[in-house]
Amino acid sequence: MIKKMEKFSFVIFHKDVDSFLEELSLAGLVDITRSSRAVDQESMAKAQLIREYKDTISWLSKYNSTAEKAGVKRIEIPSETYSDILSAAKRGISNQKTIASEIKILNDELAKAAPWYSFTGNEMESIKSLGYTPHFYTCSAKVFKEEWKELYPLYTVSEGESICFVTLSQTGEEYTFPLNEIQAPSRDASAIEQVIKEAEQRLAENDSLLYSLSCEIDKFKEELKSLNFDLDIYLAKESSQKASEDMLTIFEGFATLESASNVEQLLENMPVYWKRESAKAEDNPPVELKNNFFNRLFEPIGQMYLLPKYDAEDLTPYFGIFYMLFFGLCLGDMGYGVILMIAGLAVNFKMPKMASIGRLVFLLGLGSTIMPLLSGTVFGAKMYELFPMGEDAPEMFLDDMGMFWFAIGFGMVQIIFGRVLNAIFTMKRNGFPNGLNEVGWAILLTWFTFAFDTKTSGIKDMPQWSIYLVYFACALILFFSSNSKNILARIGKGTFAFYDITGLFGDILSYIRLFGLGTAGGILGLVINSISTQLLGIPYAGWLLCGIMLVIGHIMVLFLSALGAFVHPMRLTFVEFYKNAGFDGGGRAFRPLKKEKQTK
Repeated sequence: MIKKMEKFSFVIFHKDVDSFLEELSLAGLVDITRSSRAVDQESMAKAQLIREYKDTISWLSKYNSTAEKAGVKRIEIPSETYSDILSAAKRGISNQKTIASEIKILNDELAKAAPWYSFTGNEMESIKSLGYTPHFYTCSAKVFKEEWKELYPLYTVSEGESICFVTLSQTGEEYTFPLNEIQAPSRDASAIEQVIKEAEQRLAENDSLLYSLSCEIDKFKEELKSLNFDLDIYLAKESSQKASEDMLTIFEGFATLESASNVEQLLENMPVYWKRESAKAEDNPPVELKNNFFNRLFEPIGQMYLLPKYDAEDLTPYFGIFYMLFFGLCLGDMGYGVILMIAGLAVNFKMPKMASIGRLVFLLGLGSTIMPLLSGTVFGAKMYELFPMGEDAPEMFLDDMGMFWFAIGFGMVQIIFGRVLNAIFTMKRNGFPNGLNEVGWAILLTWFTFAFDTKTSGIKDMPQWSIYLVYFACALILFFSSNSKNILARIGKGTFAFYDITGLFGDILSYIRLFGLGTAGGILGLVINSISTQLLGIPYAGWLLCGIMLVIGHIMVLFLSALGAFVHPMRLTFVEFYKNAGFDGGGRAFRPLKKEKQTK
């Protein structure tokens, strides 16, 4: 559900604006209306600095663990301003890329120069001073001909799979050789090796600087909080209105209904005139969700799409259980579900900052343990193949066609549920008659669902009286798809509304993906089991290789299947369910002006 908001209007003398916003931010209860993006050159500069801090923090966070494993030494960071430290970090990051690229180029040069040893530099000049011109060649041992040594003044520098050699000719005389001449190395290998050592030393010193900076990342984060606060304050000021020749400043803000009384107590002691009133949709108040323990875990998934508008309905409480079970159908394996449950519990208890993610993973694992019971799949095998369950055991589980129809039926349940919700929400907002067309669609879809089920399950006919439900549903759609007082306009709009049946048909077919992904995951698990079983025939090491293949193979299948199981139910939620439930998105998040306490 969406928390109720209270609107506050503030009028304050312009000299008191800074102290007012500072004191208000310490409470962290009021969302002062402000732009969510830069509005002028100064705010753009602040936003750019914030981006630089974020990028630097992100880079250093990844670098820290890598450098720690590599045993990079720490050095002392001089106590300077945040600006100096940020500049040092940016230079270090740039230098690391530059030096690493330089070393790569030098290594390539060394690889080309190494076969020639020291046959460059001074030797080249000495030969040229005697009136000779050296020519450099390389070829494979098979191509090299021994008679060349007799025909040309030839000196072999190195031999192996490839032969590197030099020939001489009189300077100025015409010269030919049956191979293409190559360019001589500009410097010998020993000189390049020395340059590489110097570059590696510079890289090591730069790594020490970056590692030391990465260990101080908490300070960067504190400064980032301060910069975000400064930008919020600036944008709040720029979003305010001026009055009485700029002597007065007018602000608008919102607080949750639960905290509004605390805001009033705070304002009583501040030099500001204020007014409180209930927020209305036209005020464009911010949105903050309030859900129970279970539904709150699914809020991040819903917010990947859009927040609902303030006067709309939060659908998180209605899609959470469906998402959990859809995930289980797509993963399609009880064994993987148990692993996710264990992983979720481990994250919940061992990583307090990610406890909510751990609980969500646990719930998704629970859904992945429940839903595969329909097919009885465990690590790519069937339960009745692993455990003695009797000869009739296969009949206890659904086969592939059974899972196919179950996925479609389950999808129809969600679509009908969405239509019922849409009817309730519409009646609540616009009056009882305006939601009757959605009631008609819900009845019609329910009738078709049962009618189809009776045919596929072997029952010949639906009860004869049920056809009147179809007539009743069609009448609701025909006469209540429009609220026009003109009966002909109502019938025309209602007739056109029946075209929606094509969209509903497409929505229903979309749920086939639940069956497809679950079946694909089960087949991949079966393939891993089959390959692992074949490895048992290898003498001595067969059991070990089989175990390794099972572990690595099923881990890979788990990650692949979990990715699809996460994405596709989300698609079904945001497209099929949200559309049929009448979701109205576009709300802005509740962002109270809040100054974070800085750690010393």
